Amino acid sequence: GVSSVEVRLTRHGGHPHATVGAGPTAPAPTQSYIAAEGGHTAIVNDDGVATVQAPSGVYTVVVAATDDAQGGHPDASFDLDVVARGEETLAFNGGAVAISGQESGTWRYFRVEVPDGALGWDLRVENVSSGRPQLAIRRDELPEALQTNPTCCPPLYQRGEWESGSTWAPSLDMTQRYPPAHDPYDDEHGRRVQMGMGAPLEPGVYYVGVSDVGYQETGLPMSYELVSRGIGVGDDGDGAPWRIQVVDLAFDGGEVT
Repeated sequence: GVSSVEVRLTRHGGHPHATVGAGPTAPAPTQSYIAAEGGHTAIVNDDGVATVQAPSGVYTVVVAATDDAQGGHPDASFDLDVVARGEETLAFNGGAVAISGQESGTWRYFRVEVPDGALGWDLRVENVSSGRPQLAIRRDELPEALQTNPTCCPPLYQRGEWESGSTWAPSLDMTQRYPPAHDPYDDEHGRRVQMGMGAPLEPGVYYVGVSDVGYQETGLPMSYELVSRGIGVGDDGDGAPWRIQVVDLAFDGGEVT
């Protein structure tokens, strides 16, 4: 099925701006008073790529010619491209997928089913060679932003359950070291997350989104590997060892090598 639709303006002259609205009524562009008289509320708008998550039904796209940097009103020319995308399935225990050349400002989605019997989850964006990809995890639905929701009272990552529709977008990893000392591609901000069952992980379906939207869109394509590892004791339900094993450690004088 179709998990998202990308609406982009290509080969454009002037300053065209696309606004997408749900339904047959034209949405109101927000970037210019020239073409913003009335109209329904937009669901997404952008000068480059606008992504509609979980599309269903009819959508209307309005493209307006907006002001230039000098306050002028040049005519706009453009090609309007619409691309439908689906999600990939990523195995919870040992799944890995390599992505090369993902366009900046776009999303890729991965469906993960967390099984009974796991004690935790380790999910990482690794081997980044281009761009600034980050991840977000949402239960039952596609992530819409690289932001945790809910963030308060307490935030999701401090809760004992993961409600449907809630999103966890990690920030610092467990080392709490930021920014990276050397290579910008070693920046782990937003790329690693570990959690235990019931804190707030629960068995069920989760969608992982990888993007650079709203963070540091460099304009460079994103190339990376997404790796999922289950945490547990012994084997998973398919008879494969959990990729991260939990072992006993004596409280007094225990050692693990």
